[in-house]
Amino acid sequence: MNGAESFFLGLLSAGVLLYSLGAWAAVWGLRRHQDPKAANPPSRWPVISVVLAARNEAENIADCLAALCAQDYPLERYEIIVVDDHSTDGTREIAERFGSQVQPRVRVLALGDLGDPNLRGKQHALDLGIRASRGEIIANTDADCVPPPSWLRTIAERMTPETDLLLGFSQCDRPGDGSGLFAKLQSLELIGLFGADVAALSWGQPLACTGNNLAYRRRVYEVLGGFSKLGETVHDDNLFLLWIQQQSRFQMRAVFCPETTVVTRPMSSWKAFLRQRLRWATASAEVSLPALWFAVVLYGTELLVLLALIGGGIGWVSPAWSLALVGLKWLPEWCLLLESLRRLRRYDLTRYLLPVVLFHGLYVVLVGVPSLLAQIEWKDRKVPRTPSATT
Repeated sequence: MNGAESFFLGLLSAGVLLYSLGAWAAVWGLRRHQDPKAANPPSRWPVISVVLAARNEAENIADCLAALCAQDYPLERYEIIVVDDHSTDGTREIAERFGSQVQPRVRVLALGDLGDPNLRGKQHALDLGIRASRGEIIANTDADCVPPPSWLRTIAERMTPETDLLLGFSQCDRPGDGSGLFAKLQSLELIGLFGADVAALSWGQPLACTGNNLAYRRRVYEVLGGFSKLGETVHDDNLFLLWIQQQSRFQMRAVFCPETTVVTRPMSSWKAFLRQRLRWATASAEVSLPALWFAVVLYGTELLVLLALIGGGIGWVSPAWSLALVGLKWLPEWCLLLESLRRLRRYDLTRYLLPVVLFHGLYVVLVGVPSLLAQIEWKDRKVPRTPSATT
């Protein structure tokens, strides 16, 4: 082995070792995380406004609304506002029919009724719904999600006086629902990503959040001045998180438990999955430096481990050394996944621990470089890579 090869192998080993140390720090961070304790007795339940922005969700919105109407929260203490974003598939009609025939508390607004074709997108839809709402707490989810019956109650309980923003999370299946392997892998991988987010937050460095499970006090929104201030982007949730982080007056917490975890639809094909993850990966360059570094380190490590496996397979390096690097990377990842599953009581997914690390490594390598160049497209709309306005 010449000097150049030794240097490369040493660099590869050092890179994986540094990643492993960071992953162990994430495991520690997740274990030290404590969900905020229940604070609101029944006599003080706050009014919550659930604001749902929807575009072309005719297949999903009825299930979402049914779940929202079945919350174990006092009926007079919450409202549901659906804002249609120029849907062309009957989403608005389904929501209006639901409100008139099933649950009168469901209100439906539409951006199309405002007469301005430039008012489109999730940010404008959220602004319209929030400004028409009355709750002191705003809760957001997506039309393709099904919140558990305890969702609003747990949000109200955990929104302690010192909490301004509450981060919730999602999974792609339920135990025993008959989902196939592809859905199970997506669910486990998503839970692991959220576990890493919670770990980062416990160290005071939030990386990301999901707009399908988010709650915040109205005063936070009023200081922001509206989601449209964030510019035209598909990453409004992460930009909102970044804005909160920059505002020292506001405090954010995460709730990582089954009572607040919503179920979202898994991608039905590899093509749809890769398109979704490509869109997510572009958020790193738009949002914050820590998130960008996380993406770069993750992609680099996956690539290094892939090179180590190939090198061990063709005899260029020792297979034992190659497998040692793989173990160095996978062991803390498995521990992070196991801790995340323990938090959500999803022990049924432990059998997929080995497949998911292969699944995760494959798609990360596939979307890593393209995410730097890809045109973002969401709901048949192309979106600028960089928001047109920031706070």
